[in-house]
Amino acid sequence: MRALWEGLGMPRPAPERRVVIVPAALAGEKVGTPERHAGLAGETLQRWGIPTEVALIVSPEDANDDELIEPLRQASAVYLPGGDARATVEVLAGSAAWRLIRQVHRAGTTLVAASGAAVALGEMAFAPRQPAPPTLDALSYETFSGLGLLPGVVVLPYFSWLQEPLVRQVEALCPTGVTLAGLDDQAALIAAGGEWHVTGLGTVTIWQKGQRRYVIDAGRSVPADLLPTYQTR
Repeated sequence: MRALWEGLGMPRPAPERRVVIVPAALAGEKVGTPERHAGLAGETLQRWGIPTEVALIVSPEDANDDELIEPLRQASAVYLPGGDARATVEVLAGSAAWRLIRQVHRAGTTLVAASGAAVALGEMAFAPRQPAPPTLDALSYETFSGLGLLPGVVVLPYFSWLQEPLVRQVEALCPTGVTLAGLDDQAALIAAGGEWHVTGLGTVTIWQKGQRRYVIDAGRSVPADLLPTYQTR
């Protein structure tokens, strides 16, 4: 996590402007899990001198609650911790919270998403079919509409751990022309200044369905022809 925040080059926010943590990806987990994980993320950021606040948005009702979403208005950054892509979409899609996140992001607030929450940002997202199979070799994925912030891009988190048959399975689900971005564990893909950059540890692998894969090392920019220009829209 530290490599990601350092890679963003974020200045320390003023005390009244905080990183707001929204654990929507943990909706449906056991009672107390979203609070615990969001709290741990907040403690980590605060040890680095970054003030934080948790907006406990873990249901569609929460995502339309004016009081719960109010902290987003003054956020220096909005952080969507990892979890389940499907849960992220079910909680945020079409909600007042997501409209507000998009609004403040367009105005300059940084948006950070990890693992399943990052998958949910695509126009198309994917997740394992439920119920989960007893063995990994029986795992299969299904696709669904994402939050649409990354049109034409599908994010594959933990790419360094993802077995090749599963990568090929996700690729097969994608329509022609979609760009796949596989992020190694501890690697981050950052859009800034009209360009994409790789930071953290590990690499980012980018390709279109059925075509050659390009591996981008940490500390390097992504060639402009590999990823669409990011627009907060």
